[in-house]
Amino acid sequence: MKRVLYLLLVSGLLYSCGPATRKEQATITPDSLFKSFHEEKLQLFPLLATSIGDNRYNHIFPNDISQEYRGRVQAFYQKYKTQLAGIDRASLNEN
Repeated sequence: MKRVLYLLLVSGLLYSCGPATRKEQATITPDSLFKSFHEEKLQLFPLLATSIGDNRYNHIFPNDISQEYRGRVQAFYQKYKTQLAGIDRASLNEN
């Protein structure tokens, strides 16, 4: 009897620690996509942030000629290109 309870307890814990399943896939709205794009872009390009009056990234000066930085920029643009392609254009209004 103890083995059964132990097995149920362990399987319950493993199930609860697993990845959360969503009943409905969250849809990406253009508004939320553009807002997150803007925020990430300011982090990647802190001089742009400073030039528009956002002082949160003044302590960062990126090494924009390094391979690591160029890879981050490429991954950034690829991420948003993929997400933008996932938006259903037929559901958009004229605005």
